Amino acid sequence: MTRHNPYTMPFLIDVERFAVKVIEAVERRTSFAVFPWQMRIVAMLLHVLPRWLYDRAFERAPRKPRTVEAE
Repeated sequence: MTRHNPYTMPFLIDVERFAVKVIEAVERRTSFAVFPWQMRIVAMLLHVLPRWLYDRAFERAPRKPRTVEAE
C-alpha cells in the first residue's frame, strides 16, 4: 500500500505486527486507534492545532498519488 508514496514514512511497521495491533483493538472494542504509537502522538498533536495553522502547515505537503498502475 505504501510502495508508491513519494515521501518518507518514518513510522512504518511490518504487516504482521500491524495485524496483531488491529485485532487487539477490535477485541477491546476500541472505536478509534492509530498505529504505531509514534503516529498516535502526531495525530493527537495535529488534532489540537487550530484549523488555520493545520492548513498552513500542510498546504504544500506531498500527496499520495490517487491512481497506481496495476503490476
